[in-house]
Amino acid sequence: MKTAIRTGWLIVGLVLILVGAAPVAAAGPTWQHWRTISGIFDIAGPREDGKLVVAGSGLLYLVDTVGNVSPFARGPKATRMTPAPKLI
Repeated sequence: MKTAIRTGWLIVGLVLILVGAAPVAAAGPTWQHWRTISGIFDIAGPREDGKLVVAGSGLLYLVDTVGNVSPFARGPKATRMTPAPKLI
């Protein structure tokens, strides 16, 4: 009788462990269309001020948390990147 009870509790314990260890399908990240910037090819950030640095059409832009876009790193010494040719 004691062996049957122990075996029953062992089975219950194993079932609880297996149920607890079962993988749960978590919702992955999703993309949301938020702002259009021509020729975008890279995003960095967020910076300490919460803005993202966006590279598009060979120039850099800052995008704040509400979506306002402003030029970044412009001027006579600014680097202008040449966009790569489109491949198909």
